[in-house]
Amino acid sequence: MTRQTLARPDLSGFIAAQPPASRDRTWEKTHPTVSYRLTIDVRNKITQLAADLNVPTSDLARAFLEYGIDAFLAGELDLHPHLKQGKFTLYD
Repeated sequence: MTRQTLARPDLSGFIAAQPPASRDRTWEKTHPTVSYRLTIDVRNKITQLAADLNVPTSDLARAFLEYGIDAFLAGELDLHPHLKQGKFTLYD
């Protein structure tokens, strides 16, 4: 049995691919992303309400967070953390 050697194809007619242009990431660096753990039920409710209002989900989530913070600072929202397994939580 003889071994055949394959000839290399001529690639001289191909244009070399350009490296992707680098993006300016200044905005991302000054506006870091944050995330919070939510139950699937809460996430689905926010997503559905945002769709009903025809607004981005993140806008609605931000509105709820800002409203809740303002209500807490105004004394309109009572939060009572309690110790559970060595950590404080608002939930049982």
